[in-house]
Amino acid sequence: IEAAQAESATTRDINAIVQSFAHAEQLMVSSAIEFSVATFKIHTMYCPVPSYVIATSTDGQGDFIWANQPWYDLHGIDEVQARSGQFWSCIHPDDRAAVRLASDGAASRRVMFSVDYRLVNHKTGVVKKVHAQALPLVPHTVKDGDQVLYLGAILVDD
Repeated sequence: IEAAQAESATTRDINAIVQSFAHAEQLMVSSAIEFSVATFKIHTMYCPVPSYVIATSTDGQGDFIWANQPWYDLHGIDEVQARSGQFWSCIHPDDRAAVRLASDGAASRRVMFSVDYRLVNHKTGVVKKVHAQALPLVPHTVKDGDQVLYLGAILVDD
């Protein structure tokens, strides 16, 4: 009985250590991602290239996180409108399905997102051809349904 109790205590100790390491790894990954996003924001805040951060989950759901002023100017919307998902209405109606397919496909495979489409400025109605590209920040622990942050930029084809 004493040997079984000692083995049970050892198993509990090992499980506690494994859980502790998993928690520490999760904190390190989270901190590294937060640092990467903060660095991206600093480098693109005053950049003339429309830049953005989005969180796209592997199950097709997503959230707008941040954009620089040139991004807002290009789209003709403000931060409140962007956070409510109105940036999708700035994508030409004939191109929305292709953009959604490219976005969802990239998120499900945790790879770079790259797509050409027409963007309609919400305020002026001006249509521009653009190329959007974004790189994922993918922790190796991401699972289906988890959100993957994408750091991206939009190039305008004038």
